[in-house]
Amino acid sequence: MTLSVTVEPTASSFRYGNSEVLFEGSYAPEDPYRGARSYAVAPDGQRFLMMKEEERQGHHRDAAQIVVIRNWAEELKRRVPGTR
Repeated sequence: MTLSVTVEPTASSFRYGNSEVLFEGSYAPEDPYRGARSYAVAPDGQRFLMMKEEERQGHHRDAAQIVVIRNWAEELKRRVPGTR
Protein backbone atom coordinates (compact mmCIF):
# COMPACT_ATOMS: atom_id res chain seq x y z
CA MET A 1 0.00 0.00 0.00
CA THR A 2 1.28 3.46 -0.87
CA LEU A 3 0.19 6.46 1.18
CA SER A 4 0.00 10.17 0.44
CA VAL A 5 0.35 12.96 3.02
CA THR A 6 -0.21 16.70 2.51
CA VAL A 7 2.73 18.75 3.81
CA GLU A 8 2.55 22.51 4.51
CA PRO A 9 5.76 24.39 5.32
CA THR A 10 5.63 27.01 8.10
CA ALA A 11 8.18 29.65 9.10
CA SER A 12 10.23 27.33 11.30
CA SER A 13 8.88 23.81 10.62
CA PHE A 14 6.07 22.15 8.70
CA ARG A 15 2.62 20.74 9.26
CA TYR A 16 1.35 17.51 7.83
CA GLY A 17 -2.15 16.22 7.26
CA ASN A 18 -3.70 12.79 7.62
CA SER A 19 -2.41 10.00 5.42
CA GLU A 20 -4.58 8.73 2.56
CA VAL A 21 -4.24 5.52 0.57
CA LEU A 22 -2.86 6.42 -2.85
CA PHE A 23 -2.34 2.92 -4.32
CA GLU A 24 -3.15 -0.55 -3.11
CA GLY A 25 -1.26 -3.65 -4.16
CA SER A 26 2.29 -4.86 -4.22
CA TYR A 27 4.58 -2.77 -6.42
CA ALA A 28 8.22 -3.40 -7.29
CA PRO A 29 10.62 -1.69 -4.86
CA GLU A 30 13.32 0.78 -5.89
CA ASP A 31 16.81 -0.61 -6.52
CA PRO A 32 19.21 1.99 -5.08
CA TYR A 33 22.27 -0.12 -5.96
CA ARG A 34 21.55 0.02 -9.69
CA GLY A 35 19.91 3.45 -9.66
CA ALA A 36 16.79 1.90 -11.17
CA ARG A 37 13.38 3.43 -10.51
CA SER A 38 10.26 1.29 -10.49
CA TYR A 39 7.93 4.15 -11.42
CA ALA A 40 7.58 7.14 -13.73
CA VAL A 41 5.45 10.28 -13.42
CA ALA A 42 3.47 11.44 -16.46
CA PRO A 43 4.59 14.81 -17.88
CA ASP A 44 1.31 16.41 -16.76
CA GLY A 45 1.87 15.15 -13.18
CA GLN A 46 -1.56 13.52 -13.09
CA ARG A 47 -0.60 9.84 -13.43
CA PHE A 48 2.04 7.31 -12.40
CA LEU A 49 3.37 4.32 -14.30
CA MET A 50 4.44 1.70 -11.76
CA MET A 51 5.79 -1.82 -12.03
CA LYS A 52 3.54 -4.20 -10.17
CA GLU A 53 5.08 -7.25 -8.55
CA GLU A 54 4.13 -10.57 -10.06
CA GLU A 55 1.45 -12.44 -8.16
CA ARG A 56 2.76 -15.88 -7.23
CA GLN A 57 0.68 -18.95 -6.62
CA GLY A 58 1.45 -20.86 -3.41
CA HIS A 59 5.13 -21.44 -2.69
CA HIS A 60 6.19 -21.64 -6.33
CA ARG A 61 9.01 -19.08 -6.71
CA ASP A 62 10.15 -19.10 -10.35
CA ALA A 63 12.25 -16.15 -11.43
CA ALA A 64 10.48 -13.53 -13.51
CA GLN A 65 11.09 -13.94 -17.24
CA ILE A 66 11.92 -11.42 -19.92
CA VAL A 67 11.85 -12.59 -23.52
CA VAL A 68 14.18 -10.71 -25.87
CA ILE A 69 13.73 -11.17 -29.60
CA ARG A 70 16.71 -10.10 -31.66
CA ASN A 71 16.40 -9.31 -35.36
CA TRP A 72 12.61 -9.38 -35.08
CA ALA A 73 12.20 -7.57 -38.40
CA GLU A 74 14.04 -10.39 -40.20
CA GLU A 75 11.87 -12.95 -38.41
CA LEU A 76 8.76 -11.07 -39.55
CA LYS A 77 9.98 -11.07 -43.14
CA ARG A 78 10.59 -14.82 -42.94
CA ARG A 79 7.12 -15.52 -41.50
CA VAL A 80 5.17 -13.10 -43.72
CA PRO A 81 6.38 -13.37 -47.32
CA GLY A 82 6.27 -10.12 -49.29
CA THR A 83 6.82 -7.91 -46.19
CA ARG A 84 9.61 -5.38 -46.62
